[in-house]
Amino acid sequence: MVSRKRIAVLVVFAAVLAAGGGYALTRGPAGGNVAMAQGAPAAPPVEVAEVVNKAIVDWQRYSGRL
Repeated sequence: MVSRKRIAVLVVFAAVLAAGGGYALTRGPAGGNVAMAQGAPAAPPVEVAEVVNKAIVDWQRYSGRL
């Protein structure tokens, strides 16, 4: 049979663990507020290709062998 003292210790441990978890959840990630305040960096300029619209053939002289 489990003693009352051991049950009391486990209850206190569970309460402390729950309180610490609740505190961690409400605080959010470490430094999260700083990163959100800075925002995302500007996108770099990139080159783009012109769209080519032409018909394609799915196969050419398919022999059936691989």
